[in-house]
Amino acid sequence: MINRVLIFGLLVLTIFSCTSTVRFNKNDKFEYESTINIKVNKAYCWINEMPGSERRFNITGDILVLESPGYNCENVELKTIKILQNNLEVYFIKPVVRKDDSKTRIQFSTVKGLLPNENLDINKNVDIYFIFEEDDDIFTYLKKNCKIDRVQ
Repeated sequence: MINRVLIFGLLVLTIFSCTSTVRFNKNDKFEYESTINIKVNKAYCWINEMPGSERRFNITGDILVLESPGYNCENVELKTIKILQNNLEVYFIKPVVRKDDSKTRIQFSTVKGLLPNENLDINKNVDIYFIFEEDDDIFTYLKKNCKIDRVQ
């Protein structure tokens, strides 16, 4: 019986320790938090509306992973990006990623852009939620209030 209680306790502790980056507020909405020390040099969102091309959402940017005792910044990899608007996920992106020789600077982009999403209001700003991994650890960073440009 004691072994079952211990196993159950460890299971509950493990589950709650893995959910520290997303929490609910009192209105039952997600709140995204940052858990990594980075500098976003550039994060640019735009809608391609050029004549003769298909309308698509694009994102590109440049990030510098800064030193912190919780991870080795050279081993941190950008795995996914969530585009949020009004605290709702509009896009879930597996970006194209390139690291420079220092292995702490990460450049990212979409390849051909993403088809329009009916939940995206291009006249309102978005939040960009970066999800990084280092070995088995997950780190996150939230960049708020990013403008969407219209390229015509």
